[in-house]
Amino acid sequence: AITLKNSLDSKDPALKDAHKDLICLKWLSVDKSIRLEIKNNLLMTLESDSRQSHSRCPSSKVIAKVIARVACMEIPRNQWLDLVGKLMDNMASLSSSLKQATLEVLQYIFKAKIPNVVKRDQVDDVIASVISALNDEVLGSQVLMAALKDIHNL
Repeated sequence: AITLKNSLDSKDPALKDAHKDLICLKWLSVDKSIRLEIKNNLLMTLESDSRQSHSRCPSSKVIAKVIARVACMEIPRNQWLDLVGKLMDNMASLSSSLKQATLEVLQYIFKAKIPNVVKRDQVDDVIASVISALNDEVLGSQVLMAALKDIHNL
């Protein structure tokens, strides 16, 4: 997961913008079926990591960042359009860890401030699920903090 994250993002702020387009072109040049398999595995890993224990696996944050990075490359190009729906399904889960991981994905997506990553017709669903997480008395403080960060980045 870390290797994939590092290959999709530059750590050097001076190179970040220059490499963003090149990285995006490289990612989009990968065969569609391979990209689909990678994306499905990322979502499965996000869910399985959240089930491993109450204290989430450290790799969940990395997975969340990778999912967000791929989303920011693909969704503006009308690809991976079902991601937000899948994330909203995660928010309906009983698992607070999965909700937290999902909120982190949304946080990273919103933080990127890429236009049209969340389509207009999805914004209400996203806001409703974030507010629902804030109103859920069972969720821990980490989940609530992730929800607040999502609202801040919207």
